[in-house]
Amino acid sequence: MEVKGRNIKLFLKLKPSHIPADTGHYRDVTSIGHYGTGDVEFTLASEVDFEPVKAFIQMAYNKVGG
Repeated sequence: MEVKGRNIKLFLKLKPSHIPADTGHYRDVTSIGHYGTGDVEFTLASEVDFEPVKAFIQMAYNKVGG
């Protein structure tokens, strides 16, 4: 997680191909230098932006942690 002004950038260890194309606030950072270990970046500006990302957080947690 990286705080940038009023936004939070959340890096998840998922393959970009696992993210549907119509997902908002998402970017593939596979070939971009960045802080974090994941290849998927979500930019969250509000609590409303967080709701759709919850499922991807759970997916990354289950993949790595269990």
